[in-house]
Amino acid sequence: MKKIFLFPTFLLLILTNNVTAQNIKDYGLAKKTPAFYLGIGSGLNNNCGAAGFKLGIRLNDKLILDAGVGAGSWGNKVSLGMVFNAINKNAWCPILSISRASGINDANVKLEVVDDFGIKSKKDISMDLTAATMFNLGIQRQWIRKSGNRLVLDLGFSILVDGASHENIDYTIQFSDKGKRELEALKPGGLMVGFSYNFGVN
Repeated sequence: MKKIFLFPTFLLLILTNNVTAQNIKDYGLAKKTPAFYLGIGSGLNNNCGAAGFKLGIRLNDKLILDAGVGAGSWGNKVSLGMVFNAINKNAWCPILSISRASGINDANVKLEVVDDFGIKSKKDISMDLTAATMFNLGIQRQWIRKSGNRLVLDLGFSILVDGASHENIDYTIQFSDKGKRELEALKPGGLMVGFSYNFGVN
């Protein structure tokens, strides 16, 4: 299911590579630090989902209040967090955030099942994916453009802290061991990789 959302991630990666290839050097401090940022982002376990929007509000010279909203493999996602050491030049910035995914009703997922004769096969399984809460910890690499815009790469880990259960599955279905692992792997959380481009607004 997560594979569906890898395309926008790769697309954004290509775009950011093209931008950084043009001019990635450190410009130092911009003439004026933007008061807030509006951006678009994509990624795996990203704070704005597989594809979404970002809002950053600068609290001081080193802190940005970071919010994200978008769509992901576990439904709609909203996040709120902090970016530390977000000075107005190229830098590594620690990040902390909390995210909430809405879940999905009547989701159809292809999983491996086994019948009464021990024969295994792939089958579309209907289920409800309940809402989930994640705590995200990582580091952000930012490149500041001449305009004051921020090009950002996020790396880290997303920890599932609540929810994310599978409900209303036909009780007659028997999952194989592989199917059980596939079902567990659907849950949000794990490696976090994200890309975003944030436009600075004064």
